[in-house]
Amino acid sequence: RSDLYSLGVMLFELLAGQRPMPDLTMNRSWNATLKAYADQRRQGVAAEAWRLLPADCPRHLVDSLRVCLSANRDDRPATAGQFARQLQLCLQPRVQSLLKPRTQSWQAWARQHPFAAICATGLIPNGICSALNIIYNFREIVSHLKAIDALPVFYRQVAIINPVAFILGTILVIRFAWPVIAALTQSQPRTLAESYELQKRTLKLGDRVAWVSGVEWIVSGFIFPLWLHAEVGEAAGLTLNHYVHFLVSQIICGLLAATQSFFLLTTLSVHVLFAGLVRADQDSPEPLAWLRALLARVGWMYHLAMSLPFLAISAFVLADVRESAPFLVMAALGFGSFAISYRLFGVIQSDIETLAVAVSPVQETSVSAISGATSSRSFRRGS
Repeated sequence: RSDLYSLGVMLFELLAGQRPMPDLTMNRSWNATLKAYADQRRQGVAAEAWRLLPADCPRHLVDSLRVCLSANRDDRPATAGQFARQLQLCLQPRVQSLLKPRTQSWQAWARQHPFAAICATGLIPNGICSALNIIYNFREIVSHLKAIDALPVFYRQVAIINPVAFILGTILVIRFAWPVIAALTQSQPRTLAESYELQKRTLKLGDRVAWVSGVEWIVSGFIFPLWLHAEVGEAAGLTLNHYVHFLVSQIICGLLAATQSFFLLTTLSVHVLFAGLVRADQDSPEPLAWLRALLARVGWMYHLAMSLPFLAISAFVLADVRESAPFLVMAALGFGSFAISYRLFGVIQSDIETLAVAVSPVQETSVSAISGATSSRSFRRGS
């Protein structure tokens, strides 16, 4: 670390034209001079010294020098390889923008408030699809039932089932994400193995919210008609077609909500959360393998999102719906969902290719690190 400190002094002088700390004149004894130098080093580089650097000096290079010239020895890079890696990444502006977003950016806000960001990306798509599904089921099914009591029962179902499903789903997702939230909001020391585990968990957040959303939507598709029949009885006039209609509408809306939640939360995970957990001293190939595996899952979900509009149109044409307005809105939502998925797929792919450089072991070249991730380009273009 003392050698790295000396290297930082030399790099600073190359940039600024002078050393970060002024030379001391030796007008005292040798021991007194050495003590004065040591005291000067312990105080760290003065704030005015950093203003000597060129105005166009990259922010990430300045940050690397600050770490290298830290007064606290333990804050400096542990090895020359780590510092070399930091300097190498300074040549990758896109990597640095993910690892260290600007203070006023939305990425910085989301990294500081991961709980709110995760809840928003999971709840908003489900909330939109839930509202559309309620309108559709009311106008297409419940309003045409024979029993007068069917409508109050349906309102009571919505008032109970939906809040319970949202609260339960949020608890299940946040419970899985809590170690990541705690790591980003609490500055506690972590071992390298703990950091790897957090990175792996972060890349699975999108999968978790998709599974929770999908299962809850399908289960509620059975609960609504069964509950309605249990309270109203035969007077409701529920037929097998009503049961199928309830279930199909729930599945279609559930798949829309699950895919959008997956893409939104995966974008947040890769673009913001995972990048905040990357360490300069990591040297395992596992994070690179996790990123490649995630890209494969994103491709599968992209194909699902692409098929949903046509699945929705086919289902409701075959069902011979009475009200066309909710059906048209649902079809439009399906195409809009596909457009959003296409855009987010590109963002996620670009971020994974960028982060592959940051997480690859020092001995790997950037080309070999990215090669596995970029192999999906033809897959996306072909789709």
